[in-house]
Amino acid sequence: MSMVMAREGVRARGFVPRFGHKPNFSRAGEFMITGRGVLSCPGDHRRRTKTLAIDARQWPPRRASFLRARAGRMSPSPPAPVAPKVLTLLMIVRDGRVLLGLKKRGFGEGFLNGFGGKVEPGETVDEAALRELREEAGISALDATRRGVLTFVYDDQPRPMRVHVYHASAFEGTPTETDEMRPEWHAIDAVPFAKMWPDDEHWYPAFLAGNKFVGTFWFTNTTTIVAHDIEEVEDDAALERAATAPAPPAR
Repeated sequence: MSMVMAREGVRARGFVPRFGHKPNFSRAGEFMITGRGVLSCPGDHRRRTKTLAIDARQWPPRRASFLRARAGRMSPSPPAPVAPKVLTLLMIVRDGRVLLGLKKRGFGEGFLNGFGGKVEPGETVDEAALRELREEAGISALDATRRGVLTFVYDDQPRPMRVHVYHASAFEGTPTETDEMRPEWHAIDAVPFAKMWPDDEHWYPAFLAGNKFVGTFWFTNTTTIVAHDIEEVEDDAALERAATAPAPPAR
């Protein structure tokens, strides 16, 4: 069916009477805008009759920008971006070892990971990183600095996750098992990646080397990486840009 241009009260060929009068069409394929805002294709209804809902209040078009419609077909609007859930992740690194924790419950149960969680309303990302470490390991970091910003996009989760990654070497207290985590020290030259999230082996080298980094990981079925993009950056400004960028869609 050919492309048509329509405006209220006018059909593709000829004149349509004022609203309330019954139009008389003799050829299939002609279109008109009805008073109820429906683009209709009259004619031989046994062979072809399709309608397309539009808003007649939008007529006449502005600046000669006309509605171009193909009966029964319209391109869907792209989905609105979903704001990512903001979380933290903090690892203690000292004396050639890294402190990890075995996740005992919740998302990521059974994996070794750093300590962290969701940023609560009213607190900064820095405050959340320190709070989560205290709650999950019973210690307080004294020199935590942000090293990375990672975005995780899942095809089976309602929202992407944006994780701010922190490094610390000094702390107060003794690492203690909690309801959430069981702390474990591991040598940095023998990090147990087989027991960790699959993305860790891609960004831990930069983290342990003291570099800043940003990246995105796309997952299917929660734990299988289908694509990833990781790069080292020079300064905190690059981290902040990554922290505020829209999250990409799932793949």
